Amino acid sequence: MASKSKVPATPASSNGSYEQLHIERPKTPTTRSRIDEKNALISLNNRLAAILERKSQLEDENSLLSKELVTERENTIQTLSLLQKTYDNELEEVRKLLQESDKDRARLDLNQEKLNKELNDTSNRLDKKAKECKKFADKLAQAEDEIGNLFTGLQKANTDRDKLANDKRVNTYYPILPKKVKKT
Repeated sequence: MASKSKVPATPASSNGSYEQLHIERPKTPTTRSRIDEKNALISLNNRLAAILERKSQLEDENSLLSKELVTERENTIQTLSLLQKTYDNELEEVRKLLQESDKDRARLDLNQEKLNKELNDTSNRLDKKAKECKKFADKLAQAEDEIGNLFTGLQKANTDRDKLANDKRVNTYYPILPKKVKKT
């Protein structure tokens, strides 16, 4: 398989490495075919090496991206957990406020009912007092009329008394003559 013959090595430099000399023989079709195959295999080998290197790079990149994805998922989960806790706390506070508000509303409704009942009772008492006041006003008006009538009667009686007293004085000086009664 050796197409090149080997010649004894000679020192090429002072460091001790040897260079090999090659003598070229004329190329036969088989040799050329083998050289082409060898070059094709080298090319395929280089392509395979590049593919494997790219595969390795992609795997490394994939691993890095997987780690970043896991980190992002963990961050997202932590953020969501924190948000959920925050919203749960806020929701609980809102529920408590709503319950307190419902209690306050119920208490206010009861107070309103009580006040409405008191208002109705007070209105009823006021109506009764207004009726009583009207009755007393009517009685007062009647009493005032009666007092007016009595006062008028008193004045008339005083006038009559004064007249009688005057007449009596006059009659003391002048006797009253009996009145003649008419016969019918």
